[in-house]
Amino acid sequence: MEESMDKIGEDEEAPGGLDDEAWRTLTSQGREALESEENEVAERFFREALALAEADHPHDPSVAVSTGDLATALDAQGRTREAEDLHRQALALFEMHLEPDALEIHIALDRLVLFYNDNGRYLSAVAHAGRSLALQEAAHGTDDPIILPGLNNLAVALIGLERFTEAEPILERIQVLMEADPESDARKRAITLRSVAKLKERLEKHEEAEAYLHRSLDILMREVGPEDRDVALTLVDMGDNLLAWRRFGKAEKMYIRSNEIIEQVSGRESEDMAYGLFRLAILYSLQRRYDPAVRHYKRAIATVERVMGLNALPLVDVLESYAITLEEMGRRSEARRVDARSRAIVEMVKHELPPAIRAKS
Repeated sequence: MEESMDKIGEDEEAPGGLDDEAWRTLTSQGREALESEENEVAERFFREALALAEADHPHDPSVAVSTGDLATALDAQGRTREAEDLHRQALALFEMHLEPDALEIHIALDRLVLFYNDNGRYLSAVAHAGRSLALQEAAHGTDDPIILPGLNNLAVALIGLERFTEAEPILERIQVLMEADPESDARKRAITLRSVAKLKERLEKHEEAEAYLHRSLDILMREVGPEDRDVALTLVDMGDNLLAWRRFGKAEKMYIRSNEIIEQVSGRESEDMAYGLFRLAILYSLQRRYDPAVRHYKRAIATVERVMGLNALPLVDVLESYAITLEEMGRRSEARRVDARSRAIVEMVKHELPPAIRAKS
C-alpha cells in the first residue's frame, strides 16, 4: 500500500483536481530524499509542499497527502509524538474530503498501523488495522491481492500482542492469496511461508512448521538458487524448529550450512553471521558441549561488537544466554560479570526504545 501512496502527487492531476507543478515537484523530491534516508532534507521538502497546499488549496486532499508525508519523515527521525499527531491529522483530513472507501483513506490507515507496529503499540495498531482491512475487503472482496498489506499489518500487530492463535489464520490467508496471484514475487511467497512456519513453531505445531519451511526452501532453491541470504535464513529457521524437537544432529547441520552461505553472501563480519554463531552456541550448550558453546558465544559477541558496536542491543540476548551457560559450567563469577554487562546495555539503550517496548524491558 505504501507504493500506492507514492503515486499520489506524481500523476498528471494531484488529489482533488490540484494541478500544481511546484507541489508535485516538492512531493517527489521529498520522497526521493526519504528513500535515500536523507530524512531532514525530506522534512524540508514536505513542509514546503504542505505550506503550498494549505495556502492555495486548504480544502484539497493534497493537504492530507503532504501531512502524511511529513509524518513519515518525522517518524524516520525518531520524532514519534509529532509523527503520530500528523498521521492522525492526515487520516482525519482524508475522511473529511473523500468517500469512506477511497484508496487514500486505506493508505492513511495503513501508515498509522505501520507507525503503531514500529513503536510497539500493538493494541492501537490492531484497532486501526481491523478497520483498514474491513474497508479494503468491502471495496475489493476477500480474495483480491490488493488486501495483502492490510492482512500483513494486522498479523504483525496480533503477533506483537502474542495473540498467536488469532494471527495464525491471517498469515495462512496471506500465504494462500500470494500463491494464487500469478504476479506475486517468488521470494515474497517464500518469506511469507517462513513467517507462517515461525508462528506454527510458537504454537508448538512443529510438523506443520517443518512442512511450511520445506515449501519455502523449495521455492527459493528453484527461483534464486542455493547461495542466497533468504536460503540461509530459512535454514536457520529449520534449525530452530528441529532444536525445539531436540533433534540436535539435524539442527546442527542446518545451522552450519546456513553459516557457510552467509559467509559467502554477507561475509564473516555481519549481523547474520553473528546470529548464526549464536544459534550454534545455544545448540552446543543444550547438548552440554560447553567448549564449542563458549567458542561460539565469544565469536558471536565479538562479531556483534565489531559490526554494531560495544553496546548494541542485540548483544543482550547473546550475553544473557552466555551467562546461563557459564553458570551451568560453574563459572559463576564470569557469569555475574557477563550478566551485569547485559543489564548495563539494557539501561544504556532504554531511552532509545519505543515507549511500549521500553516498559517491558
